[in-house]
Amino acid sequence: MTKYRKDFRKIAEKLTLSDLQSGLSEEKITLDSLIEGGRIKQESGLFLDLFSACGIDNVLRVFGIKDALAARGLKDICVRIDTSDPYIHKLFIYFDKKKDCDHCICELVMKKSYFQVKQRFPGHFPSRPLNFLHIEWLLLQNPTRSFTDDKPPLPGQNYPGLGLGDMLVELLILLGRRLRFEGISNKPAYFHTAFMFTRDCFFLNPEYQGLIFSARRKLLRNFSFYTVAWASYFECIYLKDSKEKFVWQPDWIILPLSKELIKYFRSWEYRFTVKRAERKFDFEIDRKRLKELMHKKGLPIREDLTVD
Repeated sequence: MTKYRKDFRKIAEKLTLSDLQSGLSEEKITLDSLIEGGRIKQESGLFLDLFSACGIDNVLRVFGIKDALAARGLKDICVRIDTSDPYIHKLFIYFDKKKDCDHCICELVMKKSYFQVKQRFPGHFPSRPLNFLHIEWLLLQNPTRSFTDDKPPLPGQNYPGLGLGDMLVELLILLGRRLRFEGISNKPAYFHTAFMFTRDCFFLNPEYQGLIFSARRKLLRNFSFYTVAWASYFECIYLKDSKEKFVWQPDWIILPLSKELIKYFRSWEYRFTVKRAERKFDFEIDRKRLKELMHKKGLPIREDLTVD
């Protein structure tokens, strides 16, 4: 649980539908314009069928995100939503009231997803289709800042991050619960993002959860997060016993919201399988190869990668 959870819940309880859909003209919010066959039309123009652009701006204000951005020198925030694809909705947040790539500080792509697991997992994972809010893509960045020796780039970064990850997680939890999703899902594209997600989320497959725990314990004990991130990107991590190269394969990670899913991830069967997998994996980094590749890409080397 982050430090924002209790306060955010109190704020969310006071928000009305008109707060979330403010800025829409009266014509646009008639029942005929929003409802068809008892359901919200796909082309309603609302992000996730709930938020107008002004409504998202209200959310950023009341939850203190605008203040946090201003403290980072990012002011005159504006929002753009793209619902041209009725199944995949996009949210963009800009600063200086300039809606271009150079001023984009957030890009969030989401969709509603029905997911049914075909693979058998230990314990009692639901066999029925599950209703997830799926994160297709998430970018948080501060284009006004440059990387430094203390904060060098991680794979996939063009600019430093915003440092607002905890606030975003709490907002996503509130959003998922308000829309009655059973969980929030993602497939981390990078090994290091999987590390960050597993503080609040769980891999559907307990073998992957054990793998991450093992890597966290055995790699981060000897190397920095930065070095491990680039070692994975350059495929310089290998399994110690077999000498087999470790290549990250994105897999489902879930932030459970329903009691049924929370029960599964807390179950003895799931936790036992995680522990067993954690003992099975042991990793090492090919330091010589990593050093060569980081030099070639012009990346700073922050620790001794000399081979004994």
